[in-house]
Amino acid sequence: MDERMRDRVEAAIKSVDAQYIEVHIEEAVSSNIRYRGRELEEIGRGNGLGGSVRALAGGGWGFVSFNDLSDLDAKVRMAVAQAKVVGGERIELAEVPTVVDFVPARVGLDPGGVTLTDKKATLDQYVEIMMGTAGVQSASVGYTDARRHMIFANSEGSYIDQSRVDINMRLAAMARDGSEVQQSGKSLGSLGD
Repeated sequence: MDERMRDRVEAAIKSVDAQYIEVHIEEAVSSNIRYRGRELEEIGRGNGLGGSVRALAGGGWGFVSFNDLSDLDAKVRMAVAQAKVVGGERIELAEVPTVVDFVPARVGLDPGGVTLTDKKATLDQYVEIMMGTAGVQSASVGYTDARRHMIFANSEGSYIDQSRVDINMRLAAMARDGSEVQQSGKSLGSLGD
């Protein structure tokens, strides 16, 4: 758990006067490979960061989304200001227990430790098996993996820091024998291996 991030998020929440505030943050790093037939259509890595603040103040709800953590305090203030503009009668929230937890990813063979070159080489083999099969006219192969790091914090003291790894692969082939056409596909998914 990143204590500096927790301190930063909790300080932003405590910096304003509101009935309730929650902050969601998600960061993802991914790789993606896609073939159509033997042609490589897409290969690459990506990353993203985003989040939101939801605030209840003055009887109204405010919401702000962001993709940069550099001014989290301002985003929290903005959500509270929006809530106060909306206004309304006081809202009573249900009481829920405070939860503080760190949930690490359950990872077997971490795809982040496998190079994009090695992932492509494995998929090249699948493409050759499918396209080298008698009668197969076309095939598609797609692979994606993503490591996500998510944080949830609220003004009632809950703080959950969770990571997970999602892996997906899709295989599809279309075969023809004269006028008879058949298609088959397989989709595989895993949380962490």
